[in-house]
Amino acid sequence: MKKLKYVGHRMPEVQSFGKITGQVKYTDDLWFPGMLYGKILRSPHPHALIKKIDISRALQVPGVVTVMTGKDTPGVMYIAQKADLYPLAIEKVRYIGDAVAVIAAETEEAAFQARDLIDIEYEILPAVFDAHEALKEGAVEIHEGTGNLVLRMKRDFGDVDKGFAESDFIFEDEFFTQALAHCNMEPRSSAARMTCQNILEIWTGTQSPYFVRKEVSHVCKLPLSRVRVMEINSGGGFGARSKFCEDEGITALLAIHTGHPVKITFSREEEMTTTRIRQPFSMKLKTGVTKEGKFMARELYTVADKGAYCHYGIAIVGYAAAIAASLYRVPNFKYTGDVVYTNKLFGGPFRGFGAPQVTFAIEVQIEKIAEKLRMNPVELRMRNINESGDITACGWKITSCGFRECFQKAMDTAGWEKKRACAKEGRFRRGIGLAGAIHVSGSNVFPDGEFSSVALKMFL
Repeated sequence: MKKLKYVGHRMPEVQSFGKITGQVKYTDDLWFPGMLYGKILRSPHPHALIKKIDISRALQVPGVVTVMTGKDTPGVMYIAQKADLYPLAIEKVRYIGDAVAVIAAETEEAAFQARDLIDIEYEILPAVFDAHEALKEGAVEIHEGTGNLVLRMKRDFGDVDKGFAESDFIFEDEFFTQALAHCNMEPRSSAARMTCQNILEIWTGTQSPYFVRKEVSHVCKLPLSRVRVMEINSGGGFGARSKFCEDEGITALLAIHTGHPVKITFSREEEMTTTRIRQPFSMKLKTGVTKEGKFMARELYTVADKGAYCHYGIAIVGYAAAIAASLYRVPNFKYTGDVVYTNKLFGGPFRGFGAPQVTFAIEVQIEKIAEKLRMNPVELRMRNINESGDITACGWKITSCGFRECFQKAMDTAGWEKKRACAKEGRFRRGIGLAGAIHVSGSNVFPDGEFSSVALKMFL
C-alpha cells in the first residue's frame, strides 16, 4: 500500500489540548439570553405519600419565575426498560432524593432560597431497604400492585445436573458487592430551550444522545422531529451518563413550561446522593470441577438491589448472566437473576454493566478452588481459558482471543513466580493476585435505542 498522510501514522490528540488549557466548554459554561436557573427540591423520606404542596412562599422570592411540580407536567413516565419513574414525583416518593418540585429563577441564589420555602406535607409509609426482605411475603410494595420483584430472569445452557454429577468437587459460596458512586469530576448539568421554530434543543454531556432524544420527547409529549440533542463535553461518564439522565427530562419540561432557556446543574452533594449508582448484587455461586481442574458446571443465583426505580437494571442483570456464562470454558451453565425494588437510590449503567459483580464472585471462588486442589491458581485458569474459535455456553462467538498470552505477559512483567514465592517467606509478606475478565467488543446494539450511521467511501 502506498504511503498515506494519516493512515498508519501517529496523530496528535487535538481535543485534549482544549481540556488541558481550560478552553473546552461544558454544559455549565453555557449561557443564553434570558436563561433561568433550575434547582430541584427532593424528598427527605424514603417512602411517603405527597399529601399537599404549598409553593406560595417560594413564588414570593424576588427573581423566581415559577415552581413546577409533577402535576404541572404531562404526567408521563420515562420509557427505559420498565416505565416506573416520572420526571417529578406524582403522589408518592420512593427514596431519599426523589425529585418532587423544581424552581426556575433568574439567579441561582433566588432558586436556592425559594427551594427552602416550599412546604410539603407527607404521609410517611413503611420502607424496605434490603432486597431479600423486599422479596418476602407481606413486604411493603414500593410500586403498588406490582410486587417488589421487577423481573426474575432465567438462563439455562447445557445440562447443569449432568455437569455436577460428573464433577469430583462442588464448591458453593456466597458473595456480596456494595453500591458505588461514579464520582465524576463534573456533576450532572443540562440546558434546554425552545427555538423560534418550536424545536426543543437540549445540551447535555451524554454518552447516548439518541436515548436522551427518545426519552425527552416522550416525557414532554413532543414528536422526535421536534427534539434536538446537542452532545457536549462531559467531565467523566463511566456509564453515569449512559442511556438517559433524569435531570434532562426535568430541564426540558421546565424550558417548555417557562418559555425561557433553562439550565440545571447539580451540586456535588446531589451528584453523590441522587444520581445512579452501581447496583449491589448478592450472589450464590456453585461450581463443579474435576480433580484435574476442569470446570464442568456453573450455577449462579443473583439478587440485584435495584433501588426505587428500574432504569436499565434488567439489561444489567441480563448482561451479567452472559458474562458468567462466558468467563472461562464452562459447558453447562444455569442462571437465575432477581431484579428487586427497595426504597434506596436506584442503580443503572456503571462501567462494566453488571460484569464486575459476577466476575468478582467467579474469580474469588477460583482462588478457593485452586487452594482446595493444591493447584497454582493461574494454572487452574489456564486449563479453562477461553481460546480463539470458542463458542461460550450462552452462544458468544470468540473469533479472536489473546487471553492466554495476556495472562503470560502479565505474569512475566509482574514477576509473578518470584513474588508468589516471597509472599510465603519472611516476617513481612506482600501478596500478589491475578484475575481475568471478559467483555463484549465490536457491535453491541440495544434494540430499544436509535443510532446514527454513516456511509464512507475512500478513494486512494
